[in-house]
Amino acid sequence: MKKNSDNSKKIFFILICILVFIATNKWLSWGVGYKYLTAEDVNLYVAMAEKAPCVEYVGIRFHIAQRFFVNSIVGNLSNLAGVGIPEVFFLLTFLCSLTLLWCMHKLLLLFDLSLQNYCLGMSLFIFNPYIFRYHVLVPGLLHELVFLIGVFIIITGLIEVRLFKIAIGCVLSVLARQTTVLMLPGLILWVLFGSKWKSKDLLMRCFAAFLSGLSIIITYIITSYVASLSLSRSENLNHMIGIIEWIQENGFNIPIIAELTLRSFMAHLLILSFMVAATINVKRYSISMKLPFEFWALMLMMLAVVSQPILAGPFHTGYPKGNGTRLGMMGIIPTFTALFVFIKSIKCWPERFDWKELFVFGFGILLGSIHHMYTSFGPASAKGFLIIYFSACLLVVAGVFLVFSRLHKEGKVM
Repeated sequence: MKKNSDNSKKIFFILICILVFIATNKWLSWGVGYKYLTAEDVNLYVAMAEKAPCVEYVGIRFHIAQRFFVNSIVGNLSNLAGVGIPEVFFLLTFLCSLTLLWCMHKLLLLFDLSLQNYCLGMSLFIFNPYIFRYHVLVPGLLHELVFLIGVFIIITGLIEVRLFKIAIGCVLSVLARQTTVLMLPGLILWVLFGSKWKSKDLLMRCFAAFLSGLSIIITYIITSYVASLSLSRSENLNHMIGIIEWIQENGFNIPIIAELTLRSFMAHLLILSFMVAATINVKRYSISMKLPFEFWALMLMMLAVVSQPILAGPFHTGYPKGNGTRLGMMGIIPTFTALFVFIKSIKCWPERFDWKELFVFGFGILLGSIHHMYTSFGPASAKGFLIIYFSACLLVVAGVFLVFSRLHKEGKVM
């Protein structure tokens, strides 16, 4: 009976979050949205969709042409239904957003978190300014949401020890974006050394790791073949070592590189602030805590993805505005999963929060969601947003300290 009651409360909480999201987000028409956020690549994805069912994109850049799968689906659906391509992008963005919410719901259930911790994780996800807030303004970047769905499938497959699920997630995510290739080391290490996987014999684990890697590599080769029809030269290697060329031409400009690094980590900062604050308190109160191998594999996946826009350098990420923040966000699902693993590893972490803790966490999450470009109100500039966002991080840190302080007063930690 309590389980059914909790499920109803979870659904109600998600609906409230969605209403708050709708009320606070900026809403723009198709043509205005991508121009407002200077997401000019949308024009290329529309051009690809217009060519459906043909996948020969002569003149389109190689790495863009590799993302033919989602845009071909959009074009084919547009032809089949007789509606415009923008309308199909909007519809599929809506459906993929709902799918992402369902994926996060299922992931949280896998960790069997209490109702209030479930709400903490879900609100961090919904109100992250770089997941839904951005993509409802630029539905032409639909492939990025499909990529996140693919990563969700990979991670749930890893948790559930289901090889077929991992392979499906690998294929889907690579078809959407090439970024999955960067996650391969963390994925293989999880399969080989993850706590649940260790119950399998070594040969089975090696086979699972090989098949997972093979599904990524074969799918990448297929996307590369399609992209080769564009007759464009691949720049994918430059997107991994561009920083070297940039430093050779411009010198080691610490402020610019530091800003690019910060931008790449922006989407992850609230979660990382939570984990850093909790780690400080675990050490402070001498709490016994052992993080499983999966945590480190997840952090490796996240760091591999976040490092890509940094390694690409300011030129390839379009400095000073650029895509660093959006590209770094692609590693957000491993970061969320690492957070849930982290919380479960703190044996004394409470199932319920008091009103002060709830207020501080809730206010911090909502404050961190207010963006100078994505929300209907908020700071007038990027600097104003940074001040608000870092204040939100401090509020999350304060919330963690309040929790441990209460646990100490209650005698649950020494």
